[in-house]
Amino acid sequence: GSRTGDGVEIAQAISKAYNNPNVRAVLIEAESGGGGPSDAILIYRKLQELHNPKGQIKLINAGGFPSTSNDPSPDLSKVAAVKKNVLSILGSGVGQFNVDDRTAYKPVIVSVKTICASACYYAASAADAIYADSNALIGSIGVRMEHWDVSKVMDTVGVRNETLIAGEFKNALDPYRPLTATTREFMQDEILDGMHKSFISDVEAGRKGKIVSPEEAQSIGLYSGKIWMTPTAIKYGLIDADVTTVELRERLSTLYGTDKFKVYNEAQRNLRSALGMCASLASSLESVNNTLAGIESSS
Repeated sequence: GSRTGDGVEIAQAISKAYNNPNVRAVLIEAESGGGGPSDAILIYRKLQELHNPKGQIKLINAGGFPSTSNDPSPDLSKVAAVKKNVLSILGSGVGQFNVDDRTAYKPVIVSVKTICASACYYAASAADAIYADSNALIGSIGVRMEHWDVSKVMDTVGVRNETLIAGEFKNALDPYRPLTATTREFMQDEILDGMHKSFISDVEAGRKGKIVSPEEAQSIGLYSGKIWMTPTAIKYGLIDADVTTVELRERLSTLYGTDKFKVYNEAQRNLRSALGMCASLASSLESVNNTLAGIESSS
């Protein structure tokens, strides 16, 4: 519900952080019970794109030659080996790391303290790895749509809403009348089930090689909207390891030789917030002055 929680803002912040040549790793501290599917997809696709770029845009100079033609191609086998080692160390806290490999691979990882469910998990599933505290809640892979039927309240009050429409389904979710069987069937088949299938497909792609098979997922109800605690989420491959945010920051600091963490999507100060802070400060000072005046008069 805030500007810094918007999918566009987060995706742009991730891109800005990852593309900064001085950044060694990107840490996403996710804390949300869910949200809109569109925001989730924006973040999910951005995370996918970082290490799996498709259709890269090449800028052409006046001579007709690609401006990136002289860029060396990365050694993908080495990148894969470094990635495997980095994620292993971040997950376990032990291992050996060659400091010369600090520029070979830039991890993009998610840390969960309390909850990462529904749309939050959708977005996070495309990261290189997801780590969570022992008691964190993970999952809720499902889709929900609300319809409030207040028609009985309207009958009690004696008021009726008359809506003029063109198109049979234009007022399908009108709260002033009950949901029809035809509307329910359409919304279930065309909207909810379609979104759910996309959710499951993207999670399986993002967690490929880590998450349980579709058959096992079906038997345990992995995609039924259930939410899981960290130990079970690890067992089913929804996340990678039980690691706290503090532990993760310390391990990243050790691996990449820096304790500097820059926030890329913090709320921006504007005139309104500045005026609000001034008003709050003035109010506090007035309260203090009144208290002091009361102390002086009583003495």
